[in-house]
Amino acid sequence: MEPKNSPYYLGNDDVLPTVLSLKHHSSVINIELPWDANMGDLIDAFVGACVSVTFHQDGVLKAMKEYVESYLPDEIYETQ
Repeated sequence: MEPKNSPYYLGNDDVLPTVLSLKHHSSVINIELPWDANMGDLIDAFVGACVSVTFHQDGVLKAMKEYVESYLPDEIYETQ
């Protein structure tokens, strides 16, 4: 990621930031990440957004685990 004092940290006219938005009932969470945010950054932001709109962190993580397990073949777990 870019350092915070970089003109590209959260983007600019040419390089826009990564934006994650979650609306749940009347709550709206908008999270701006640096333009070069990776998947770990996005997942952290998503979990934080879910918790911010009253989902329990353990429930979010359990649902994510079940989702991953339903989409990844079993062979992936056997090679680790």
